[in-house]
Amino acid sequence: MGLNRRKFTREFKEAAVRRLELGASVAEVSRASEVNANVLHRWRRETAAMGLAAAGEAV
Repeated sequence: MGLNRRKFTREFKEAAVRRLELGASVAEVSRASEVNANVLHRWRRETAAMGLAAAGEAV
């Protein structure tokens, strides 16, 4: 029996990334939200990529 993979809502991910942007450390957000630091780094990269894609579409 394996562990079930957790699924996070878009709002949860955005809130975590927002805390990082406001100056909280990755370790702090990771512990508070019980998410691995590597996952937070990936969410931050994905958010930045989506922001660039959205900016490109708006032009």
